[in-house]
Amino acid sequence: MMLILTGSTDIKLHKSAKPILTKSLKSENPEDFKQKRKNKNLSKLKKYKKRQSKKKHSSKQITNERKTKTSNETQEEALNYLRIWHEDYEKWKFKKLLQSWLIKNALDRKMVPSSEFRIFKQYIKGLVGCARQNLLNQCSKIMEEQTDGLETCTELVSRGDMLPDNIIGQQKSEYSTARKRAKKIFAVLSKTSDVQ
Repeated sequence: MMLILTGSTDIKLHKSAKPILTKSLKSENPEDFKQKRKNKNLSKLKKYKKRQSKKKHSSKQITNERKTKTSNETQEEALNYLRIWHEDYEKWKFKKLLQSWLIKNALDRKMVPSSEFRIFKQYIKGLVGCARQNLLNQCSKIMEEQTDGLETCTELVSRGDMLPDNIIGQQKSEYSTARKRAKKIFAVLSKTSDVQ
């Protein structure tokens, strides 16, 4: 048995019990106890705030690093991805982000030059699922805009608001690179859907 002396009374504990209080409660001032608890809570709060700020900083830093990758770097990476697929299929590895970038920018001549666009047309023959559907939707949207533009031109001529000579210029602008590419992509995808 263990005997603990706490001032005026003696408490007997079993030998396996460990004492909780080693000091007398009378000797501790309630104000000191409150101050200690307050200090402890403040230190916990400071630690919590520090952890949260580190988390915020690290997540902001990660997103900033992702954003710092310029569009030129992404473009080079995507075009290189396409070239590797074409030239050395054994070393090629599928990368969804780069495929998505290629699909998103396929109609833009500045982003996907003509030489890579030829490779892209071969690449999309193997597209399936959502990527294929997104590309089809993108192409059909561009082609619908073209037909809508031609219809408005003929309506304007019939009302006399536009001269027939201006239609030629309007039609040239309607047949931009994006529309030509959309038609080519649509043709490639419709051929491959017939085969499958």
